[in-house]
Amino acid sequence: MEINPVLLGTYVSIVRDMVVTVAAVVTASIAIYGLRIWKRDLVGKESYEAAKALVFQSHKLSRASHKLRYPIREHERTVFSKEHIENTTEGERWRVSEAAAFRTRLKEYSDVYLGFYEALMNFRVIKGSQVYVAFQPFQEALREPLDKLYAYLRLLDDYSVGIVADSPDVKLLSRFVQEFEGDLDQFVLAVGDAREKGELFLLPYLHRKSISK
Repeated sequence: MEINPVLLGTYVSIVRDMVVTVAAVVTASIAIYGLRIWKRDLVGKESYEAAKALVFQSHKLSRASHKLRYPIREHERTVFSKEHIENTTEGERWRVSEAAAFRTRLKEYSDVYLGFYEALMNFRVIKGSQVYVAFQPFQEALREPLDKLYAYLRLLDDYSVGIVADSPDVKLLSRFVQEFEGDLDQFVLAVGDAREKGELFLLPYLHRKSISK
């Protein structure tokens, strides 16, 4: 059987084109698959880092809330000038010092809260808004001691009411500060339990099965 060179050349050209086409398709498929794997690994790493940062910031905020409610220590109090001391009563100096010290703590607390909220927003961008629902109880638990602190500050700022450190109103409102007699603090427990609920939501992204492991 005689082989037609022209026809053979045509077949060879067709086969060559088919091989090139198949190779291009296979290469493209491998590239797409590799890109998907890379994107999945990247998102997984981003999710892990974002979850880790959010857990860290939630712990930090929980501690800041706890610290916010400590009784004011002596080194936190305002140092008054001799002139100021001569023109004010001890009770007036106490309430000014008390309010100023708590406002300094509030500023520090606000800075920590900003770090927590940024971490929360970062995780929301990566994995969606369900994280807001998970940490909503935590934020609600933080609000109650803050409300009591603001009520205490309003009393200190109301100079139409004469108060001193051991007055009944002060004793009543200052109960928000932490007890040191060894009793369990209801606000600390509430904030801690609510924070753990948020962390439970993050466990799959941290490749963990429980908070303790």
